[in-house]
Amino acid sequence: MKWFGIIGCVFCVIFRVCAQGYIVPDGVIFSGFQSFGYEVDVLHNPTNPANNYTGFFLDPNGKTPPTSPFVNTFKFDPIVDVGVRVFLVAPNDPISLQPILSMNYTELTVPNSYVFNGGTPFFVGLYTGNQQFAPPNGIYSDPLFG
Repeated sequence: MKWFGIIGCVFCVIFRVCAQGYIVPDGVIFSGFQSFGYEVDVLHNPTNPANNYTGFFLDPNGKTPPTSPFVNTFKFDPIVDVGVRVFLVAPNDPISLQPILSMNYTELTVPNSYVFNGGTPFFVGLYTGNQQFAPPNGIYSDPLFG
């Protein structure tokens, strides 16, 4: 039994060493429609959730094509602080640093607008970290994915 315990600890350490961060359950909050657009808040410090959110807005700014009956074009507008990188992904895509660095996903960037067709689901991958400000190179030292 002693050896099983030791082997179990070794495997746990190995998997933790290889980890690039962790996914925070319930770390994303849809704040609803604000004066600037649709606000999505993302927790960047899971050890102290009070007031440790960053996020982004999707500002409605048009119809594509112009004959569309609904607004379906949105400007991406991040909250300027710790920051969150936002990617368009497929369902069940793994969100980690390797596919982000490999540019496997389309990143939503300022001041671009994106078309989201009504009735068609879309998925976003989120990447942030527990830092004071967004890193200039876009790589967080203590990453969180969602």
